[in-house]
Amino acid sequence: MMMKHETVHGSWTRSPAFIMAGVGATIGLANFWRFPYAMAEHGGLWFLLAYVLFLLVFGLPLLYAELLLGRASRCSPIVGGGLLAREAGLCPRWGWVGVLGPIAGLLTLSVYVLVAGMTLAYLFKAALGEFNGAMPNDMVEPLLGLKDHPGKLLVWEVVFLAGVFVVLGRGVNRGLERAVRYLIPLFFLLLAVLLVYGWRNGDLPTAFDYLLLDGREAFNWLGLASAAQHAFFTLAIGMGAMMMYGAYSPGRRGLLWGASWIVGLDIVVAVLAGFMIFPLVFSAGFGPAQGFDLLFQVVPMTYGQLPGGQFWATLFFALMILAVWTAAMALGEPWVAWLVERFGWRRWLASLAVLAPVAALAFGLNLGFQAGVEWSLAGIPMFSFVMLVVSGLLIPGAAMLIAVFVGWVLPRASVQELVESLEARWFYLVWHFLLRFVAPVLLCALILFTITSFIMPVCVQGGGGQGGLCSWLAPGDDLSVTEQAVMGEVPPVFDNPQSTEEIDDQDR
Repeated sequence: MMMKHETVHGSWTRSPAFIMAGVGATIGLANFWRFPYAMAEHGGLWFLLAYVLFLLVFGLPLLYAELLLGRASRCSPIVGGGLLAREAGLCPRWGWVGVLGPIAGLLTLSVYVLVAGMTLAYLFKAALGEFNGAMPNDMVEPLLGLKDHPGKLLVWEVVFLAGVFVVLGRGVNRGLERAVRYLIPLFFLLLAVLLVYGWRNGDLPTAFDYLLLDGREAFNWLGLASAAQHAFFTLAIGMGAMMMYGAYSPGRRGLLWGASWIVGLDIVVAVLAGFMIFPLVFSAGFGPAQGFDLLFQVVPMTYGQLPGGQFWATLFFALMILAVWTAAMALGEPWVAWLVERFGWRRWLASLAVLAPVAALAFGLNLGFQAGVEWSLAGIPMFSFVMLVVSGLLIPGAAMLIAVFVGWVLPRASVQELVESLEARWFYLVWHFLLRFVAPVLLCALILFTITSFIMPVCVQGGGGQGGLCSWLAPGDDLSVTEQAVMGEVPPVFDNPQSTEEIDDQDR
């Protein structure tokens, strides 16, 4: 397996650009709206240690395998998978190893665009002071305004996609590399500033106990599975982005150093996110939350109760936009590169051809978001069904193909020669064992756990009595806080007793 040193698109001109691009692909919203809550509820410090362990024995081997395939092919995953299969004399169907991931990435990008549109809308709402002094009842209208007017949400999504288009259309060096060179340092600067503000104005001891200590006795097999799940999804594995960035990696150095920096900084962001958010949440008198509830309800209310909250809420949503922007660039790049390679298109035309259907998919998700349970398949709302297919099947399925292809199908001597030309021999022995025997087993368990853990709460949120699969899995009809707000049935109520009493008084 001969290793090339350049792509038709160019390569990273500086080694730090490779790290910053990889970090940009991994620091998605899950590090902010899911990981801190999951860590606190599923074992605290024990969860964190399990998470780091899974990153090392599960996430890092898969990440390295993707980067290695990109480095070996030096082209887009869609072309590279078939190229490597032909060079090894394998069945052409193994070319799907580079196709399934970008398909999952494109669908994931449409979901990112939906969330990014909401986040961008909330950024301007925060800047205009709409959340100043807000309480739970006040948070219903912003959500309903986006839910009931999908065209308005589409405008915000198009604005976001315009930013992605500008970067992708300018190419690898003038676009992607220049963007991450400024956006990633800006991201960490905003994170540090918000972290200091949270520590100075929040209840840090309570947040420390909640995140690391209080839940240690709750650590069990469910916490272990959740730690493995987040260790996999946090690294943008199985979506073609890391294979593409591996193709752009500098030929002068190995891949382990870059992969290690990516994993390490992702851990830092995930941990600091909890200490940035929850000290302020507790000091404002609200309780912990996750997902949409945390990002679009608890956080705006929290900053609305604090001094200078209008300014700090604006910075927070700017931080979220940076996180989703850099991730969106990574997900769109494999398809843009493929169109350039396959048809010889200019970058701006290829970028437009990729992002236009993404906008259409995002608008379809807007309509599904508006319809709720009215648009359902097997009793599962369409928006949630898309999420289930992508996260439960496509992404781990693509990662499984990569693990089997590199660990079992490609000639072992060729893989060994390639890795040992980049890293020490001991690393090859450990990595190849983990990729062959550990990663496939954990991926099978992950698929089963993701599907079952996803379907049951989705069915509960959508109402279990609606028939289909949900009637069997979750016969209840309780809705989540955000679903209640979006569907306009009842105002959201958080764990703060004082807020609940105020709502009761207003209802009377």
